[in-house]
Amino acid sequence: MSRQIMEDKGTGGLRVLDQSLRLLKQTIEPGMVELFKRTTLVYLMVWIDEFQTEQHSARRLRAVSRLKSALEGIRQVGAPLEVILNSSEHLSFTWASMKFLLQTSSALADAFDELLDIYEILGDRLLVVPKINNQDISDPNNTMILDYLYGDILDFHQIALKYFQKPMWKQLFHATWETYRSHLNKVIDNVKIHADLMKVVPQELPSQSISIDNGEEHRPALDVTDNHRYFSLKCWLNPVNLRDEQEYLSDIRRPFPGTGRWLLDHPTFRAWFDPMCQLKPPLLWLNGIPGAGKTVLASLIIEEAQRLPSSPTVLYFYCRQGDKARDNFVSIGKTLLSQLLEADKEMLLPYFFDKFSSSAEAVLHSLSTVEELLGVAICNRPSVYVILDGLDGCPRVERAVIAGWFRKLVDAQISRHEDRIRCLFVSRDDGIGRKDFSGISSLKLRAEDTSKDIGDFSIRWATDIQHKFGLSNEKSQLLANAIQRSSGGMFLYASLICNILFHQVSRGGLDLELHAAQLPKGLAEVYSGIIAGIFKHAPKDQQDDSRQLFSWIVCAKRALKWHEIQGARSINLETESIDAHRQFQVSVKDLCGSLVEVRPDMTVELCHVSVREYLISERIVDLQQAELEMASLSINYLSFSGFFAKSLFGIENMVLSGYYAFMDYAAVYWVRHLETCLTIVQPESQEKLKGLANDLGRFLDLHHSREATGLVVSASVSRRLQRLEDDMDPHKYRHLQQAVASTRKSLTFSGQLKPAEIAIDTFDVVERVRSALEHLALSATPNDSALGHLQAIYGTALFKCHRPSCVFFGVGFKTKEQREVHETKHTRPFLCTVASCALSFLGFSSVKDLESHRQKFHPVEDEFPDANEVEEYSSRTMSPDDSSARTRGDDTESNMQTRKSSLDVSYDGVDLDSSRRKRARTVHVCEHCQKEFARKFSYTSHMLTHQKPPSMEMWNCEYCERTFARKSDKTRHELGHLSSERFACFGCGKTFARKDTLANHHRSKKGGRCLERIGETKDSTVGHGEIKSTDEMGNQARSVASW
Repeated sequence: MSRQIMEDKGTGGLRVLDQSLRLLKQTIEPGMVELFKRTTLVYLMVWIDEFQTEQHSARRLRAVSRLKSALEGIRQVGAPLEVILNSSEHLSFTWASMKFLLQTSSALADAFDELLDIYEILGDRLLVVPKINNQDISDPNNTMILDYLYGDILDFHQIALKYFQKPMWKQLFHATWETYRSHLNKVIDNVKIHADLMKVVPQELPSQSISIDNGEEHRPALDVTDNHRYFSLKCWLNPVNLRDEQEYLSDIRRPFPGTGRWLLDHPTFRAWFDPMCQLKPPLLWLNGIPGAGKTVLASLIIEEAQRLPSSPTVLYFYCRQGDKARDNFVSIGKTLLSQLLEADKEMLLPYFFDKFSSSAEAVLHSLSTVEELLGVAICNRPSVYVILDGLDGCPRVERAVIAGWFRKLVDAQISRHEDRIRCLFVSRDDGIGRKDFSGISSLKLRAEDTSKDIGDFSIRWATDIQHKFGLSNEKSQLLANAIQRSSGGMFLYASLICNILFHQVSRGGLDLELHAAQLPKGLAEVYSGIIAGIFKHAPKDQQDDSRQLFSWIVCAKRALKWHEIQGARSINLETESIDAHRQFQVSVKDLCGSLVEVRPDMTVELCHVSVREYLISERIVDLQQAELEMASLSINYLSFSGFFAKSLFGIENMVLSGYYAFMDYAAVYWVRHLETCLTIVQPESQEKLKGLANDLGRFLDLHHSREATGLVVSASVSRRLQRLEDDMDPHKYRHLQQAVASTRKSLTFSGQLKPAEIAIDTFDVVERVRSALEHLALSATPNDSALGHLQAIYGTALFKCHRPSCVFFGVGFKTKEQREVHETKHTRPFLCTVASCALSFLGFSSVKDLESHRQKFHPVEDEFPDANEVEEYSSRTMSPDDSSARTRGDDTESNMQTRKSSLDVSYDGVDLDSSRRKRARTVHVCEHCQKEFARKFSYTSHMLTHQKPPSMEMWNCEYCERTFARKSDKTRHELGHLSSERFACFGCGKTFARKDTLANHHRSKKGGRCLERIGETKDSTVGHGEIKSTDEMGNQARSVASW
């Protein structure tokens, strides 16, 4: 691999160094680049000597000798790279940067001293890097780490150059240097991490940590920068992207700049909104009828709050009925946490990351954690506006939780005589809302409030209609007035009516609609008119397409994206094939009119929740039939032959043809559609389920993988599936129960399922297809048309999480690196938060392992003695009489008083006397070796080792002649014979079968000399033998770190 890197000089074989050098060049003034290229170490040393002489003559001699460690360290790291690259350009730019920085900073004594100080720290970090000889260069891991190390050196100088090239840096130095020094310190921390890796990393690093084989340009996971932490937190929080929605709503208002201004001037709203809030408590419930434009008004309030001179933190959320990611407190809380993190990264990033590091969840779902983080983060801000829209779209229980939590938060600040937090709740006016928001100020939207806004809206549309159809000014004004008068205060009504009129195909049709008697009354009549318009002039095939699209949107378990809809449309169940010619050739608007909207992320949704109710109530969508058809479509689609292809070439060809565009949805939601069918299909329609039973039988024949002996089928699953029992073979029916239970557990269980709990292979099939898709995506260049083709069919986030229970199993990531960072949280969720720790990038699989690591490598020294230590000290200083009395248990009043006064001490408010009331610790001492044990069981077990045969039974090793007094010792010893893994002492080269034996060796006198030898040597401490897993790498790193 190193040969390939050396040959790749021109193509960026050392990618980190190349990227850092490119950024450094961009920082330098163009006219100085050539000068930087010609600078050498000799030239720099001559300049330093001349500079020192000049300073001496001016009696301003500085301790330039502090540069020695930096010069030697940079040369030591850069020299091997000079051999690899056959170029010294990276060194030239470093020496030139040092000269420029020293020369420039010498104009200010404090700046020069600070620069020397930080160079000295950098040098000390670099000098611990083992020297690399020509043989070590051939190791690709050494080359890789040198790449990162010198990238850090170049990053250091790029940051420093940016600062000292500023024209006013001297005037700003004392006010700004600490900020920039913190940036430089972070780079130096990275240097230490990478330097430690040169000593710790075994011969083969795991690909998920560092990789250069696949040409991916990224820093390793161990480089725990703020950006890395920020991305990890974003994955953990998984916030709803509301920026696009806010932009979408702003675009709606943009043509009508006066919309909602009446609200901003309303006394009740002003009392809540004004920075000098006079509303007590600062809570407001904005309510109105459906379609009144509450969400658009909420978007206006958000923008106005963001423009306030006081620059408050504005938190907002748009709830959505039926969307599990947008109808509950946890989802709201996670999105608000993400917004808070954006507003206060410096303070909240370490706090959030600390919680993230100790959480076992790859995606946050814990209600208590969300409440804790949200409470602290909101209260940490000087001023916060919270706007929550669409609360009536949340389930009843969630509505109560949301309202109760925020009311409690605001009530708590009122008790502290503060008014920093204020909340606005937006929902329809119903009984639930009146109960949840009782006792707080309320502002109800009335028809007269929105009349002027609807009038302006109608005039704008009437003008467009006038221009299209050639209406007179009088008719245009009559049209605007008619729309305003009929709207009843509903913006939704006015918008839909205007769309109907504008899209009339003839002047005659428009005149008919404009007749006063023909204007619809209420939303239901508007919906009816739109549906009539869709079907009136459309051919029979297009009418069927419209009904099908409506039914898919209505019954979908999550919002479908347009590429998924086109993928579903391509499925031909009769021929069991995918036919792209079946896809819709017209737009969504052509098929469903203004009842459907396409969001910026290409999600297709109904324009209002009331549309779904109308479509079902008017039987335009038969919900039973729609669920049945979607279940059948998903189950039959997953039974197509393309899902059982074994050839990578064959799968890739089908990927390119769009064969698997509907796969992600079908694999996850076939179960939910099946269960919904069995729940809502009426008994008189039982005949419809027979066909579904046949489809399931074939599906199970193809996908059932094994008897799930470790899986318990719940009573609820059995009860729902019971309707299919008579129509299926008993053997297949049992397989169906297991398949449903197994799939449900895969989608809800956060861990890995055991083999005995997996009944079908659908998710294995999905992973096989995704591997081919990812291979194609990684093979394409960013601007390749092939990549654009894949993204058009499968979306832009092609790299999905492998855990079906994870939200990112369906959402995905745009790059493989992002996915790998996220998946580490699944396997090793608990992170060491010490930034300088060489193992902080690995993580630990359990809290116990993390605590063990912390105690071993980052122990916290107790500043004060605990109660036991104080008691031990006092017992040593007691008089013999006191001691004997205590032994006898003779607690006379004087003795009690003496003992109380001797412990009447507290530290930081902790009363040690109360602490010692705890039960005294019993210690069991071995009479043979004086070893102490806290538990009697351990003491009794230990005593067996001192007994000799024939007084006791001995256990003989099956592989050697050793005998043991305890069976557990014999078993542990035999594992050493069976395991091929060896643990080597890097001091003497001796190997051991067990880690604890190696640890005992290091505690011995000879082992102590080994540790001293290791500390003195500057050779690489990379271990021998192939490391096969991240766990093994962690074990090696722990051993070396302990030395």
